[in-house]
Amino acid sequence: MEQKHKAERITGKEKLAQYRKAILEKQKLDNELPQGEGPLNRDGNPKHPPGQRIVTNWPVLDLGFQPKIQLEDWSLTISGLVDNPKMFSWDDFMSLPQVEDVSDFHCVTSWSRLNNRWGESDLWISQITAESFQPQNLFI
Repeated sequence: MEQKHKAERITGKEKLAQYRKAILEKQKLDNELPQGEGPLNRDGNPKHPPGQRIVTNWPVLDLGFQPKIQLEDWSLTISGLVDNPKMFSWDDFMSLPQVEDVSDFHCVTSWSRLNNRWGESDLWISQITAESFQPQNLFI
């Protein structure tokens, strides 16, 4: 889906919501597009958001200290507003179903890296956690 240069830019939240609904329903919305440049991504937004610079590397953003954690010492704990708290070792986590995805990464520090290939655990949509979160849980 290539963006046309003569399209007007959407600036309001309500218009953006209408646009996204139209994209989901595979309909056009009055030749208007969200702000940004480049071809549209799978969500119907331009791949290059306004104010972002495109990079090909992964900028290192840290405080100068990177802890060394051995994989046998690594763990992920899911607790709080859940019915069944769980703890995963690295091996447990990596044994979960794996998925691949290609998507763009937009950092709040104003850089974007496009077309990243990710390999990841299918943790959030797997049965291991989906039935466990309580309805009052607002954040994961």
